[in-house]
Amino acid sequence: MKRTIITFVLAVAALVAMGQEKVVWEKPTTEFRSHNGTGTGLFLDVTRVELMDMETLVYITVMQTPIPDYWFRFASDTYLKVGNNRYTVLSADGIELNKQERTNKDGKRDVVFHFPPLPRGTKSFDFIEGDGEGAFQIKGIKPVEERWKQFFPSYWRNERTGDWDIAFLEDFVIYDGQFWNYMEKPDVNKPVDNAKFTIWNESGWLNVKIGKDEFRYDKPVIRCLDVKVGKDKQGKRIIQIDTKQGKKEVYSMITDRFLPDYPTKDMSTEFHDNAFRQGDSVTIVGAVLHSKEKMDNIHIFSYFTDLYEGSFLSVYDEKIPLDSLGRFQVTIPVVNLQTIALYDWDQWDVIVEPGETYFMLWDKETGQQLVMGKNARLQNELFAHHMPWRSEPPEEKDSITATDIVNYMDVCKACIRTDLAAVDSVCQANPTLSERFRIQAENIARSGAVSWFIYRSMDCMENDTLPSAAVDFINDELPRHLNTSLLATERINYPLSYYTSLLEFFTPTKRITNSASSEEEAREMFMMAQITSFYEYIKGMKVDSFIKSLMFARHMNNWMDERIRPLPNAALAYVDELVTVPTLHECVMQVYQKFVELRNQQFTATRSLRSADEVEGIDDGEALLAKLIEPYRGKFVYLDIWGSWCGPCKAALKESHELKDALKDHDIVYLYLANSTSDEEWKNVIKAYNLTGDNIVHYNLPAEQQRAIEEFLQVDGFPYYKIFDKEGKLYDINADARNVGAMKIFFNKVDKKEK
Repeated sequence: MKRTIITFVLAVAALVAMGQEKVVWEKPTTEFRSHNGTGTGLFLDVTRVELMDMETLVYITVMQTPIPDYWFRFASDTYLKVGNNRYTVLSADGIELNKQERTNKDGKRDVVFHFPPLPRGTKSFDFIEGDGEGAFQIKGIKPVEERWKQFFPSYWRNERTGDWDIAFLEDFVIYDGQFWNYMEKPDVNKPVDNAKFTIWNESGWLNVKIGKDEFRYDKPVIRCLDVKVGKDKQGKRIIQIDTKQGKKEVYSMITDRFLPDYPTKDMSTEFHDNAFRQGDSVTIVGAVLHSKEKMDNIHIFSYFTDLYEGSFLSVYDEKIPLDSLGRFQVTIPVVNLQTIALYDWDQWDVIVEPGETYFMLWDKETGQQLVMGKNARLQNELFAHHMPWRSEPPEEKDSITATDIVNYMDVCKACIRTDLAAVDSVCQANPTLSERFRIQAENIARSGAVSWFIYRSMDCMENDTLPSAAVDFINDELPRHLNTSLLATERINYPLSYYTSLLEFFTPTKRITNSASSEEEAREMFMMAQITSFYEYIKGMKVDSFIKSLMFARHMNNWMDERIRPLPNAALAYVDELVTVPTLHECVMQVYQKFVELRNQQFTATRSLRSADEVEGIDDGEALLAKLIEPYRGKFVYLDIWGSWCGPCKAALKESHELKDALKDHDIVYLYLANSTSDEEWKNVIKAYNLTGDNIVHYNLPAEQQRAIEEFLQVDGFPYYKIFDKEGKLYDINADARNVGAMKIFFNKVDKKEK
């Protein structure tokens, strides 16, 4: 009897053990993801699958990049799909279904989904987050062993160097940063073991030198290579590229979205610096593969720190056509280390260095992003170990006091420590990451908190005095973060822009003696004193000459752009001294020359410029206004009060022709009054935006008279608009000239009523 009981217990235990038996897929591969993390936003990585008789577990890491401020949510009708059968989620560990969630401090969130058991022998399934619009979809989830059997398409990493060296696709091969054709197109459905492929491409023009003469053939050189591919051994193969000269190397199939870590550490800390030599470029060869949407082009944009609003030192912004296979090639001008952005609906930022050629692969199905090139390591490391901008400042207030900013300074320091610790943690966990990766990641980590602090300091100065401790912190902390390597990312633009603006706030203007013979001369003396003060401050900064060049060039271009005039002649000596980078110096001089030409440009319609002598001796605002509009009785008068110092005013003036065109059928005189604007700036704005005509008049009244008019009208902001009827009476409406549609409707109604 005992023996029977023991046998029964053992049998039950065996059945239970069989029920708990599981099949594990570590780092399974996928065929398609609707969210690949190619730009700002959220993406999913399936890290593990457990297939059991009782249930199925799917492990997913949710990641957000680059600034993790986006929430996510998984619906309770999330399901797995095998064939035509659905298996709806039972529960989830790490999140609550149907609830908005966010990632953890490291930008990640690990989730385990529990599903009913899938049929035994399942080799592939889809993960679909319900049937709602925009739902997450990960299709073709399968064990990596199954992926190893699929040779087309495949991307291969050299085990010795760690580089992505070659890719075999259905229609072409990628090698040495170029596209290669198959001499004989392979059968992509057949297994590939001990195969040989002959590939060819056109590799430039053949030049032949005979004596002193050099000849170029009319046809490009055709290169042919034999590539031998060995048997699959757990995702690795021996591949010999160029059987005549190349040696056999061990390659591993790249199944992750990004290139795995390199096998050895690179201790180099140098970034290519061409001293901003003109004429440099980078060549981008690339392929956008397996896009679900038909793509005719890829938008490529290169950006470098802007020197003044609306102008970039170097900009490339073009849509590059793709061939029928999604391939493209383009050469882009660059001034130094900088970032190239490729985007359609997603964006892919890549750091490039002058003189290099990069091959960029973007597989839209699998989400794989790989860079090939002699100097592509940094790019691949930054993709694989993206560092989110994790600094989290306290809740912002509308009004910032000196006490607040001191508290914010402590928060800023803590944010920097936290972010640098995160970089250090990543580098320790991945010890072969290059030193250039560490430098770049630390630059990004610092810039966020410092930029935020400077921005809030400017808010403080609008309400209170900036404490000396905050000024000292900015002067000590920021220069350590401004370096040439940070140029590779747009993030330098934030601290540099805010810092330059802040300097304009707290740099004391040199005291000047009041020896001016006129208001205009006094204004000129004060402006030169401002420039001199800024020059002396920048000159004394403890940063390298490039940063001084960039900051002073930016300030000078901003100064000219804001005032629509060239620099005073005396300021050119400061430019020559501080802006030592030739490209930056040339940029400043180009802007200077543009405004010199504007100054020298003659008016073609001088009748539009009216003299203040017409209202001399009138001090009352209402009387002044009545005198100005009196000549136009029987017409509508559209009043625009603006200033050369006012960015929105100038933007509206630049586009004002659209309003005039829309209202051309109405009898309107446009009356422009300038606020706190020098005579030269007044005329330059009018010339720059072509603001002349038979129905356009301009006045630049003395400050007291302009102030009287504005007080009468109760002007509370700029630009300021009013409309007078044909009898000189004000309409009580919102007359914003930037709302062309509304103004057109208004005048149509008024004319209809008069008729």
